[in-house]
Amino acid sequence: MPVESELSSSPRLLTTSSRSCLATRAMAPETAEASRAAVWVLAGLILEIQGCRLLSPPPMPDLSGTYISRSAYIRGDQKTVDEILSAFKHAEEGLQHRDLDAIMALYADGYKHGGFTKDSIRTEWKHLLEEYHDFSTTHVFTSIEVESDKTPPIARITCTGSL
Repeated sequence: MPVESELSSSPRLLTTSSRSCLATRAMAPETAEASRAAVWVLAGLILEIQGCRLLSPPPMPDLSGTYISRSAYIRGDQKTVDEILSAFKHAEEGLQHRDLDAIMALYADGYKHGGFTKDSIRTEWKHLLEEYHDFSTTHVFTSIEVESDKTPPIARITCTGSL
């Protein structure tokens, strides 16, 4: 039911009307102003909260590739960094050709992360390739740390992106 509110000609009177009722009550001007401000703040808060829930997050641009952020922390020689980029590019090409072995070449035999191993990741990729048919990937590296003194060398990469 629509409700209209307005200050009457008397600054101390707030009139609220709807189809079924007419109510008049005395209210100090500063109280009326504070009430209106509170209503606008509450309305804005509700819209903000609902907007976060109702609207989808902004999509990450489909850059289709692997990139190093301008502000990335890099600890490693350029040759190793180039090899890392090449390995990701090879995996991306494998994804485009639906080549599970090429995708899995990116993962070390001892891979463990978030409860996943190389075998369980292979199973997940297999299901993804069976279920979906058009892939695009974007990787943005924000950190590359190479421990070249280890055998084999270890690279820790912080990456964000989309699939």
